Amino acid sequence: MIDLHAFFSQQLPLWPLAQANYNNLKQALIKDVYLSDFERIRLVCLPARIASSSAKITAKGEVDRPCFLCSHRLPAEQQHLDFGHCDILVNPFPVFEEHFTVPSKKHQDQSLLDEWPSFYRLLQEIPQDYVVFFNGACCGASAPDHLHFQIGLKDVMPLQMDTFASENLQCIKHYENCSLYALQHYHRQACLLRATENATQENVLEVLKLFLQTFANLCHLDDAEKHINVVAWKDGSEYLLLIFPRAAHRPQCFYSEDENKRMITSPASVEMMGYYIFPRAEDFHKADAAALKAIYRDVCLSQEVMSQLFALLLIDNESK
Repeated sequence: MIDLHAFFSQQLPLWPLAQANYNNLKQALIKDVYLSDFERIRLVCLPARIASSSAKITAKGEVDRPCFLCSHRLPAEQQHLDFGHCDILVNPFPVFEEHFTVPSKKHQDQSLLDEWPSFYRLLQEIPQDYVVFFNGACCGASAPDHLHFQIGLKDVMPLQMDTFASENLQCIKHYENCSLYALQHYHRQACLLRATENATQENVLEVLKLFLQTFANLCHLDDAEKHINVVAWKDGSEYLLLIFPRAAHRPQCFYSEDENKRMITSPASVEMMGYYIFPRAEDFHKADAAALKAIYRDVCLSQEVMSQLFALLLIDNESK
C-alpha cells in the first residue's frame, strides 16, 4: 500500500509555494447549490486555479507553453514517488486538502488506455480514502500533451458520496466480474462501471473499450478518449468508475463577450463530480442552479444522445 499521507506530510514543509496554496484552501469561499432535491453541487472559489481554468487549448497554445510535467522542468523543491512508468507528485495548485498528480515519465499525449495498467494499479495500491481521476485532452486536461492522472481525497465530491439509489441506476451490460449502469436523473449524463474484487484489469478494460468504441461511432469521434472524464475509487471489495462522455470542452458562458454573462470555467472530472471550482470570486457569487444547469447542458451529452449510446450498448449485450 502506498502511504500517500506520509509522502504529502514530508513534501509540504519543503515547498513554501505548495504549503501556502494548501493553507489558502482553508480560507476558500464555499457554498452549496441544489439542482434538484437530491443533486447537490459544492462550489469552491480558488483563485490559484485560474491558469488551469483559462489555459490555451489550441495546438499552438501547447507548443508555446513549456511542459510543466516533464521531470527536468519540475521545481527543485518538488519530490516524487516512483510508480513504474509514472511518478507521483504533490500538486502545488490543489483542489483537495491532499492532491497529487501522476505524470508519465515519458512526454506523450494524454491517454487513459496507453497507461491503463498504471491507472488500475493505483486503484489497487492507494488507500481507500483517495480517488483517482483522468481528464481527456478535450475536457479539462490543462496539460493534454503529457499523459497524467490525478489523485484526490475521497468523500469530498458530492457525486462520489452518493449511494446511487437503485432508482437512479439502470443496468446496461454485464461482463465477467463487471457491470455497466446508466446514471439517471442527474443533470450530468454519465455511466457507472462496477467491478468486483475478482475483476482483472483486462476485465474492466474490455468494458471501457466497448464504451469508448460505441461513443466514438455514435458521435463520429476519431479518438473518444479525448472526450471523457473518468473518476475511480475502491469501496470495500468493489471498484467503481464513473465515466462522463463530453460534448464540449467549455460552456458557452466561457466565450461570452458580455462580462455579466461570462464565467471563467473549464469543467473537468472534479466539476463533473459536483465539486465545482471557480477561480474568480465574481463567477462564484453569481453561479446559481440555472447557471450550473446551463454549463452542464453545454458540456455534457444530451439525454437523447446518451440514451442512444446506452441503447447501442444494450443491443450489443443482447447479441452476446
